[in-house]
Amino acid sequence: MDKSEQMIEYQQAENVNRSFTDRVLRDMRNAVVILNESGKVLYLNQAAEHILNTRNEQFLSPALSEDADPRNDDFFQCIFDAIEHGDEVNQKHVRYFNDDGQEYHLHVTCSRLEGEKEDEGGFVLTMCDETRADTLAQKRRDATIVLISVIVMIGIWIFVYALYEALGRPFDVTYLSRFTELMAIILFVIALKETSFTTKEMGLKSDNLKKDLGQGGLVALVLVGLMAGIKLSIMHKNPDAYAGKPFIDLSVLGLRTLRYVFVALLQEFLARCVMQENLTRILDGKYRDYISLAISTLIFMVLHVHRGLLYMIGAAVLMGSLGLLYKRQRNIWGTFLAHFCFGTFGDIFGFG
Repeated sequence: MDKSEQMIEYQQAENVNRSFTDRVLRDMRNAVVILNESGKVLYLNQAAEHILNTRNEQFLSPALSEDADPRNDDFFQCIFDAIEHGDEVNQKHVRYFNDDGQEYHLHVTCSRLEGEKEDEGGFVLTMCDETRADTLAQKRRDATIVLISVIVMIGIWIFVYALYEALGRPFDVTYLSRFTELMAIILFVIALKETSFTTKEMGLKSDNLKKDLGQGGLVALVLVGLMAGIKLSIMHKNPDAYAGKPFIDLSVLGLRTLRYVFVALLQEFLARCVMQENLTRILDGKYRDYISLAISTLIFMVLHVHRGLLYMIGAAVLMGSLGLLYKRQRNIWGTFLAHFCFGTFGDIFGFG
């Protein structure tokens, strides 16, 4: 084989190696950035372009400007440390916010690339995107905190109810309902202070409030119609059941109704945001939404044991139907409206 043929084969091998390397770098899930000695970007693979949201060869320049995002200081410092101390492999777990405001949790490794000549070296920056794993871990931690709080407070409530019965019911049963509402307030504070939940994740923010309230109103209409039918059925079987009372008694409306606005909202937060949503976060499987709904409904039913069996069944039916609505909307405003209407018309029809 003469020298020209050897050169051709060598060139072909180089092309194959370069093509293979380019394809491997392009298809890697990890982001790869290659920098020269001065910090200029020589190469970004597709994963790096996606995370950094740039193809700019001077993506380090913003870090040196007065307008630099201070949240990215740790990210850029990892690179600058590697440039300054070239012989060391620098690794950090940092957060990076691109120009779109999207946050990434990255495990960054920056190491030196030696060149054949002194000025031909550079640095390779690899970034493993751990955002999803970190987010899932945080959500499970948050859900665990809230659910442990729920279990503790249910235990306290059962003890208080047992004490109430042992003492011969020394005060009106409605005070136990106020105690339940106090627990819901405490859980709300815990969710805000000890977890990373946003208002949307807690079901307090709606992307389409008008639509959600409309669906909640439709459910409320069905529930109110059901109550009216039940009362008519009772009056037909037992005409004396509501003797001397109007079919619709608007005189019950007043301060109690205004208070119930707060109560219904609080109960929906407790049943949906605290119990149903957090159970869904920590459960796995195809039917986790329905399992979380069943468990939260059962817990809510137990919390109404002081009201009697029929009230517990009514609470379970209400919570089950509203839980399905919450599964669809993922916020509590539609369920709150239906809950408020159900409770208010329950008083108007004389079921309270």
